[in-house]
Amino acid sequence: MFLTSQNIQLITLFYGNLAFNTFSTMVHFHIHSTYYLVILYSFRNLCGD
Repeated sequence: MFLTSQNIQLITLFYGNLAFNTFSTMVHFHIHSTYYLVILYSFRNLCGD
């Protein structure tokens, strides 16, 4: 495979999207984890523990 400027742009675009999707997944996981912890903490306080 010869590295032309078009191939380099495609590779950069692919890895850029991959990095963005990974970051996006991590953010979504962090948000869902936070909601889960808030619900657990609220339930614990509701039960008077």
